[in-house]
Amino acid sequence: SPRHDRQGHHLASAVKMRRPYAPGEEAPACQARRASAILAHPVPTVARHRAAIHRKELSRPLRLAIADGLLAPDTTVFDYGCGHGDDLRLLAERGIAAVGWDPAFRPSAPLRKSDIVNLGYVLNVIENLAERVETVRAAWAQATRVLVVSARTTLDAPLFPNDRLEDGIYTRRGTFQKFYEQHVLLV
Repeated sequence: SPRHDRQGHHLASAVKMRRPYAPGEEAPACQARRASAILAHPVPTVARHRAAIHRKELSRPLRLAIADGLLAPDTTVFDYGCGHGDDLRLLAERGIAAVGWDPAFRPSAPLRKSDIVNLGYVLNVIENLAERVETVRAAWAQATRVLVVSARTTLDAPLFPNDRLEDGIYTRRGTFQKFYEQHVLLV
């Protein structure tokens, strides 16, 4: 009887192949299957702006930065990817000068060097790895003392039974979420 993989693909042709393929190279049958899968399932459009949430209280990374003594009234703060700007408003209520930039909600705001730069829950909504790396570099370039980086961890992943996209998931809201292992964020 023919053998099948977990997705139900017939393995007979793969079993008969003897030609060794270089690392990263695929057998022609695999290439054809991948190409037809790509045509059958187009990459969805990610609505990143939908990942921004409204806050009634300061985000956890900024609350912890205050508790750790990193943020005080004499500290300048730049929120890189500030979304709706609720953290900016809540910091101002505490007497902390904060400004922010966001590609969807404050795209014309200038980037500004500051003592503390907050990159809070931004990396997990970017579906492209190269763009994530560039985002960290751009945020780091604005920080004169500390860059605060936070993202959703794999502990949150079971809450999202959605479709895979790149190295994360495509949510029902049309957003992307990448969940990180804690040790990755420490690097």
